[in-house]
Amino acid sequence: MPKTMLNLRLEQTADLDIETIFEQGLRQFGLSQAELYHDELYRQFELLGEYPGLGRPIHSVKYPGAQKFGFGSHIIVFSHGDTTLTVHRIFHARSNYTRYL
Repeated sequence: MPKTMLNLRLEQTADLDIETIFEQGLRQFGLSQAELYHDELYRQFELLGEYPGLGRPIHSVKYPGAQKFGFGSHIIVFSHGDTTLTVHRIFHARSNYTRYL
């Protein structure tokens, strides 16, 4: 029996993070690589929508019940309910992202 996928919801902050990641990738690695990374990032959202348990719990005052999931050079911060996966932020793994939680 196929697993039910959660509906994806990107918070505005996550949308801005995705835009920034694409622009940085474009400058550093070129259009082709930036597009590949962008597409793969969305595949990670789909994966988390199908298997939200892949995330690891994190302590967050701003996003109670949030989890994190590593992808490439980034950390996806998300939470989920019965029907929706909400992506809150996407941080560079080397950043001090915990200060934003």
